[in-house]
Amino acid sequence: MTLDPTRIQVSVEHADPLVAIGLSTVLAQQPDIDLVTARPAAIVIADYAQGLTLAGMTRIRSRSASADVRMRVLVVASQPREQDVRSALDAGVDGFLELGCRVQELLNGVRQVARGSRYLSAAAASRMAESLGRSELTQREGEVLQLVARGQSNKAIALALHISIGTVKAHMKGVMGKLGAATRTQAASIAGERGLLNHVNLPLAQSPTAERGRAWSVPRGDGDACGIEPQAHRHDGPAWERPGARPENTFMLSS
Repeated sequence: MTLDPTRIQVSVEHADPLVAIGLSTVLAQQPDIDLVTARPAAIVIADYAQGLTLAGMTRIRSRSASADVRMRVLVVASQPREQDVRSALDAGVDGFLELGCRVQELLNGVRQVARGSRYLSAAAASRMAESLGRSELTQREGEVLQLVARGQSNKAIALALHISIGTVKAHMKGVMGKLGAATRTQAASIAGERGLLNHVNLPLAQSPTAERGRAWSVPRGDGDACGIEPQAHRHDGPAWERPGARPENTFMLSS
């Protein structure tokens, strides 16, 4: 089949079969749009995960190609949370629509992206507008908040991130201030609603071999309250076999 260069070639590659059928049905009825089943296409409509992958691939290829022939990516996702939209745009996605948007909004998005502009649905644009003026969390604040959301104590977070308990508390104070939260629980709830917890990569644990035989002796008293950082002690055997060791105060790190 010969494609009309005056029409917009669109490929629907959404992971949800029902969503893909719905999108294809609507687009097939438009006089200025051609549905294609294989690339290259001017626009690919995809789900969130596939959209970010395609956008990354397109960005790499476009470095050696003309911007006029670059494949453009339009994401259709279920929850246009602030951080999801921001991450998609940072990845190079050209448009963002939420499931349940009006047909006309879908068509506007396809046509505007085809002209080389970015497009955000009303819901996605609203999320981005709400974020203006907000201070972003630092990488470390995000890591601390992620562990708080998992129910970890300050002591557990300090051990996991190799920082002092006082530093954990300082980061949480910063997080709560930026999110406008009064408690740790509220901070985790707000972060979940904004999609902040899904975009934090926690540091990988050290290998079991490297950590074997290593113990952390936690001082007695109110170290958790005053932010005392546990001291590491190396020894040849298990912690509980060391002379003078106190099993109730010794924690073995494991992956």
